[in-house]
Amino acid sequence: MAREARAVPTAQFNKLVALIKKNGGESERWYSEQTGIEMSMIGRAMWQAELTADPSLKIAATPAAIYKAASSGNFRWPRIAVYAGVSVGQAKALYEQAGHGSAPSNLTARGRQFDGVTTVKKTGGSGRRGAAAKAQPSGTSGRRGAAKTEPTKRGGRPAGRRGTRAGANPK
Repeated sequence: MAREARAVPTAQFNKLVALIKKNGGESERWYSEQTGIEMSMIGRAMWQAELTADPSLKIAATPAAIYKAASSGNFRWPRIAVYAGVSVGQAKALYEQAGHGSAPSNLTARGRQFDGVTTVKKTGGSGRRGAAAKAQPSGTSGRRGAAKTEPTKRGGRPAGRRGTRAGANPK
């Protein structure tokens, strides 16, 4: 069963349409503060107002049109659904009817994707030290030059590398 969407009052919606026509491109928060529309409702209301302000944004509710809009990479599923006048589930179904496989989840939200689709390049580390931490052997802070302990010709450690202040300034 579909849930009932809360409606934005007509006066606030008309003010939103006028603001989008006048100076589009502002943040959702700005539009919310200017019109008095709650933040929980501003996203969908903005897309409907964009469509009212510029009817050329309308997308036909056909598999080919939905696939083209989703492939452009500029719109997420909720916006595509509003522009086509269908629900998000119907928009995804139309995408799949176009014959290009299942609907990609990277158009769903900005967060983590649980089906293996990712838009963020993995760099390997999430800590402060990044790749430098991997270069050091574990168990040492790296201050004493533990990674540079090649034996000298005499055998043993190189002179002046014992971790003391005097050893830091060889003669």
